[in-house]
Amino acid sequence: MRSFIPTIAAAVMAAFVVLPVSKAAADSSRFIPLGRIPQLLQPGGSTPPRFKRGSRPVKFFVDQATLPQSLSTNLSNACAHGIFNTKKPGRYYVEVELQGGKKKRLAYANTLGFNLRDPGNRRGRDLAFLFELDGTSQCKVYAIPTLF
Repeated sequence: MRSFIPTIAAAVMAAFVVLPVSKAAADSSRFIPLGRIPQLLQPGGSTPPRFKRGSRPVKFFVDQATLPQSLSTNLSNACAHGIFNTKKPGRYYVEVELQGGKKKRLAYANTLGFNLRDPGNRRGRDLAFLFELDGTSQCKVYAIPTLF
């Protein structure tokens, strides 16, 4: 039995010596194949991370009767051209109750820069902006004074 084990060990070592050396094995100083190890080291694996999605209501009262009076044509044109928009369309919204009990959702931004993308600095002072159809050519912007 004892003479059998060294014979097997010698045969296995001879098989490794006889095997051809591949180019990757010869160039092992530059590259070490790790298989799936990089995927295992990444937090969460190879799938992209998931972020929370959804929208959040903003507590801001708007009277339906005063909404047409606060429509800004200059800001609406800038919004339609993509120059004055929300950073995250639809993420923050205000619900305006219309006649008949229906509700309209309008995207919210303010002059302090909250959710507002305004590279031309058109924002003014002490205003809240409500966007309807943001990101389209029919965008409407309502500028409502916030004096509180």
